[in-house]
Amino acid sequence: MVATFFVIVVKGIYNFITHEGKYSDVPDDVMDSILRRMDSTPWVEAVYEALAEKNPWLYQIITDHTRTDYLFLQEFSKVNVVLDLGSGWGQSAFAMAKMAGLVMAMDSNSRRVKFIAKRASQEKVDKVIPVQADVLKLPFKDESFDFISMIGVLEWVAVDVPDDDPADIQHQALKEVYRVLKKGGSVCIGIENS
Repeated sequence: MVATFFVIVVKGIYNFITHEGKYSDVPDDVMDSILRRMDSTPWVEAVYEALAEKNPWLYQIITDHTRTDYLFLQEFSKVNVVLDLGSGWGQSAFAMAKMAGLVMAMDSNSRRVKFIAKRASQEKVDKVIPVQADVLKLPFKDESFDFISMIGVLEWVAVDVPDDDPADIQHQALKEVYRVLKKGGSVCIGIENS
């Protein structure tokens, strides 16, 4: 059974949640600075200015194209609709947009979704759709996606629900992923942390 959702669309971002996702790898003020800078600067320069010296590890993660090499394991010729769960900085979403029909770049953090929207605008990529939603309550119909990517997501899903058992929350997230995956579709789960 699919729940009915109230959606707000602001500046091309589909927002299905009323709370802010807690996971972030940069402080909010740094992300806000990057977003403001993107109004007049290409996203790569804005990220470089904010992170290259202060957090070179993160800067490399955001800009290193080899982090999406896992996509070569998937046959994209028959993939029309993709869900990039926990899209973050959009590395996978933008790589998949070159191979698939449509990519829903979903994150629970509003600043990340704004970053993806601004990046898509700068790169003139209309196949990446920024969505703010909760992985535990995916706002999509059953069997909507040919391919689902969850890189660095499963280990963090319980952050927004600290009073519940993390294993139960992970199981709930996987059930939601299975629900929206088309029969014969594929899921790629990458765990970056234990």
